[in-house]
Amino acid sequence: ARIDRLPPEEKLLLQQASVIGTDVPLALIEAVTDSPTEAARASLAALQAAGFILEASMFPDLEYRFRHILTRDVAYSSLLKEHRRALHAKAVAGIETLYGERLATHLDAVAVHALRGEVWDKALAYNRQLGLRALERAANQEAVSCFEAALRALTHLPPTRATAEAEIEEALRDTRQRLRTRVT
Repeated sequence: ARIDRLPPEEKLLLQQASVIGTDVPLALIEAVTDSPTEAARASLAALQAAGFILEASMFPDLEYRFRHILTRDVAYSSLLKEHRRALHAKAVAGIETLYGERLATHLDAVAVHALRGEVWDKALAYNRQLGLRALERAANQEAVSCFEAALRALTHLPPTRATAEAEIEEALRDTRQRLRTRVT
């Protein structure tokens, strides 16, 4: 009810921030939203004063955090599915642009956004990278989940020789991981 009583621009910004996640860097908010920087900052200040978010970090970038995870969940679920999908796709582009040089540190987030944003080629690539990283750490269950997500993304890509080869490779890798998981 508190979210519904917000002015429209503040409610929209809260919803858009909820798509980004619990921790919301200002630079990513600006990349995902269509509101001018000053308007976004004013809305963020109002949301902070109302107790919805708080400043979590100032270094290396200004970052906000939802005060309560329930607030984030309610704001997220109040968006139409198609609008959420579009915002997740914008988040992928924003993360790639903002953190291109250090994308490896944001790989988990960009993979989730790519899946939820239905950016299938990137979802395949990022989940494959996550799976390989999990394998290096011997995190077998995590690797299986990542490779399964990569396979789901692959089913949405147009059938070509390259995608068929990638699908076979991912299925084999997933099967090997499942076997290793059962052994350990």
